[in-house]
Amino acid sequence: MNLAKAPRSVILVLALMAVVSFGVGLWLEFFRGDWLQNHPYLSDLLSGVTGFSTSALVAVVALNAVIRRARVKQWSVEMARSLQDAAHGATRIANAVRSLVGEPRFGDADSMRTDPLIGLKQVADDIRSRGPRVGQLTDVQADEWRTLLRRVGRFTSLVMPRIVTAFDCHENPQIVGPWRTIESDVALLTQAQDHRGYAGQRETVIARRMCHALVTLLDAIAQSPVIADNYRMALRDLPPEPRTAET
Repeated sequence: MNLAKAPRSVILVLALMAVVSFGVGLWLEFFRGDWLQNHPYLSDLLSGVTGFSTSALVAVVALNAVIRRARVKQWSVEMARSLQDAAHGATRIANAVRSLVGEPRFGDADSMRTDPLIGLKQVADDIRSRGPRVGQLTDVQADEWRTLLRRVGRFTSLVMPRIVTAFDCHENPQIVGPWRTIESDVALLTQAQDHRGYAGQRETVIARRMCHALVTLLDAIAQSPVIADNYRMALRDLPPEPRTAET
């Protein structure tokens, strides 16, 4: 189903029309009753505006709910899998960051396997505490640098398009903004890696900015009420896993 939901601006305009027309009508009735009696056409027109905007608001909200439910049912499998892949890919990025600053790997949390949104938040906190230290590095091994860029590039080029498409958040600046920043930083760092073969102080400063954008992106995904609600709804629509025959 490819029906488009009514934009939020339409809902806001209808709500504003309903509230304003209703408020004006009450004020005229209490303080200018004689004016209403002398202008029946305008009184009926004001009542019509209130009735139309209220009815249209209810209809649009109900229609959006139906369209959203149908879309979640259609994309339920991809919603669940894209978030699970995002949690796994973000963990690999966190391990690459830890490797740069000389710390042990970040283990997969149990919550990540059952709730990828909680896992994404945990990974964001882990990168947040170590990202500033990346900018303080003066020299980085080429292998560790390539590992970080490869994992971040895979996350932005393969995982993020799936999340944006599945959850229909192409116009969410809190997600699209840091995503584009990360893509730009990865391109700059990859170019420096190809030309110089190692990362100097300038590159580590860019990497710190990239880590900050990663934290912002992961937080935006994990804390988005729309993504969370759609994901919970999608879990209820997932087909049951096939059971293996007992022997």
